[in-house]
Amino acid sequence: MARKHKYVVKLLVASGGMLALILVLTLLKSVNFLSESVFTRGISRAYIFVAGHITGLFPFSVFEILVGTAIILALVSIVKWSIYLKRKQFYKVARGLSRALTVLLTVILVYTATASFSYYRSDITGHVPMSSEKPDLKTVMEMVDYYTRDYNALAEKMSRDENGNVVCPYTFNELAIIMQEEMQRLDSDYFNPYTPRPKKIIAGDIMGAFGTLGISFQPTGEANIGSQTVAIDLPSLMAHELTHSKGVMRENDAVFVAAYITLTSDNDYIRYSGYCNNFYNIKEMLYLNDIMVDYAKEGYTFASPLTNFDLTYRFESYAKYPDVIDKVGTFFNNLYLKTSGVEEGTDSYTVVGDVTVIKPPQGGETQRIIHYSTIQKSVIFHYETMSEK
Repeated sequence: MARKHKYVVKLLVASGGMLALILVLTLLKSVNFLSESVFTRGISRAYIFVAGHITGLFPFSVFEILVGTAIILALVSIVKWSIYLKRKQFYKVARGLSRALTVLLTVILVYTATASFSYYRSDITGHVPMSSEKPDLKTVMEMVDYYTRDYNALAEKMSRDENGNVVCPYTFNELAIIMQEEMQRLDSDYFNPYTPRPKKIIAGDIMGAFGTLGISFQPTGEANIGSQTVAIDLPSLMAHELTHSKGVMRENDAVFVAAYITLTSDNDYIRYSGYCNNFYNIKEMLYLNDIMVDYAKEGYTFASPLTNFDLTYRFESYAKYPDVIDKVGTFFNNLYLKTSGVEEGTDSYTVVGDVTVIKPPQGGETQRIIHYSTIQKSVIFHYETMSEK
């Protein structure tokens, strides 16, 4: 009996040690040198390279298998522990709980070392092409017009099913390989040079019910994409999750990088996905410059019937899931982000520009200082680069 107790004590001591290490690492996250150089560019990259190559040997998502197994084991364990309690076999309950605690803390420890530090790394500015210039009103209008025409023209080119909905012109694996290649355009050492191949989550409807389309899980080195994802979102979602795998965990940065990759792609399907997910950022530049009213008076049409149809279909596809369950998923995602150091929580998924209005106290002309978002700065840079050719 004493030997049995020693086993439980050893597990609890091991768990206590891991918990202490997790707390220490959590306190060290805010030290930039450690978060940037030691963990994100060092430990995390090495780990994801090895883990990604191992899990990459399997055509299925190892993450999904592990989660499914964990859920089954948890349910079986709860039943067993209930029986043990009824029989007053308290040692077996203690042993089971201590084992479960050890496994849980091991996963948290690995995740902390491979992902959590990346929330506290240096700013992404300067590592993705962005413009520091603020174009004049004429250029802004020309630029928005160019992107609008490209957006609407691409809608006409998309492959569609008998119901008119956009379909992916590639198999999932073909698109995954293409997106791997697209991500190689991130040539700054800010990003992990290794890019895993995205994998499909078969139980996508379960993810969708909790308001989740994709998950990048660093302990397995995988970028997982839900099977319920509509075609216009696939390239953008893959780019987003792969950005996490490349060491960028902050959601606003991942949204920005995904927008850059898709909007500047030479592939029509990928670029259309970029527009469907980020066109509001392009149109917003008119609002920021206070010239949207002029466009409205002229009856300017930003979206063609096809683009509106595609966005409506996407909304309806995701709206089929129960709102209550979605709120639960959003609540925990918001909690996770805030405990990871992201003060905005789930609001950090939204990347928009802003305007500071200064009214001189002595009277005079009101000043509007425009603060373009990272996506808008990237779009401006891309337009300027094309104009120079």
